[in-house]
Amino acid sequence: MNLPKFKIVYFFLAMYAYSFYTFKNLVIELLTKINKPNQSTLNGIIFFISFFINVFITFLTDKFKIHKQTLLTSLILSFITFQFMLINQNKKLFYFLYFTYSCMNQVLSPIVDMFIYSSKLDYSKIRVFDSYGYIVSTCISEVGYNILQVNQDKGLLFLKIFNLVTFFGLITVFCLFLNEKQINTQQIKKSSSNFQPIRFVFLLFIVLLIGINRTSMSNFLSDYYKNFLQLNKDNSKIKLSICSSFGVLGEIIVFNFSLTNLIGLFYPLFFGTFFQALRFLFYFMLKPTNSFLFVKVCGIETMKGLTFSMVHSSCTALSKLYGGKYESMAQFIYNGTYVALGNLCSGIFMSNTLNHGNDFSHFFKTNAIVCGISLFLIVLMKLIFVRGWHFTKKEV
Repeated sequence: MNLPKFKIVYFFLAMYAYSFYTFKNLVIELLTKINKPNQSTLNGIIFFISFFINVFITFLTDKFKIHKQTLLTSLILSFITFQFMLINQNKKLFYFLYFTYSCMNQVLSPIVDMFIYSSKLDYSKIRVFDSYGYIVSTCISEVGYNILQVNQDKGLLFLKIFNLVTFFGLITVFCLFLNEKQINTQQIKKSSSNFQPIRFVFLLFIVLLIGINRTSMSNFLSDYYKNFLQLNKDNSKIKLSICSSFGVLGEIIVFNFSLTNLIGLFYPLFFGTFFQALRFLFYFMLKPTNSFLFVKVCGIETMKGLTFSMVHSSCTALSKLYGGKYESMAQFIYNGTYVALGNLCSGIFMSNTLNHGNDFSHFFKTNAIVCGISLFLIVLMKLIFVRGWHFTKKEV
């Protein structure tokens, strides 16, 4: 498959995956009346369980070479559960449907990545279209959320229709552009290094800490904007989505350049985490009464994209290098640790920091401390393992 087709796949994948992502916690709170700490714990449990389920699913997918079938099945299940989730009135059934929807959604991106890894195309040049899709999807989904606040039935209908449209778009490009032979007949070049479990576990612990920061912010940033900063007090319909769009600006910049080819793998990981720490500190200092508040928030959010793109580029390469002949499974474990286990731990350790009404200062201070620990461990890892921080383009 050529480069433009992969770009289309990633764009539609982002449109579908993020159609509920940015405002999911606000919508869930509106529908179930669950508070922020309990919602954080709920997300943690859901993503923790789904981590093991998805590792098993991807193991079977690799074993039986059914990547496309798994994609289509997961997508269909995700779509069906989402549609029923928004019309369900029973809380327990709602949580089950939300779990199934989240679990199936997490399968999609890693398997699509396998099609890219099996080609000789530049991953970064393709991955940037995920950012473009995120911007468009977030802007549209905020319209649905704003309608939901005024009229719940119309708002839910809007979200369901948007999910339906993106579903048909994504399943169409999956059927047209993805071919199982792309994985089965093309040999993925294996890393010349052996499996390095100590380095990999060290890396995973750092990834877990970064994932805790990332998911805790993803889960409650929109709530912080709305209830603490009150960005929507003037009834602006797109302010939250514009802030989120600035969050991927850094991704677009970094993914358009092969940064890890230029400066290796250590500096993107270190500075990506450093930008994350700055993001927490700046939000900690921000007050609703600050002048040019919206502009400042947009500026701070660019650090989100810088963090993700740098960390993801570095850790994807390091996982492949340290994984040796198990590099495919190493990729799944890395992604699962970052998202699923990060969600679980953020739910356990960060939920108490949200027990202060709309005061998010404890939340940001705690996250900043975790960032500091991550930076220390990254430097320590560099000192212990001096080599293995560079790769040639063929290796990744």
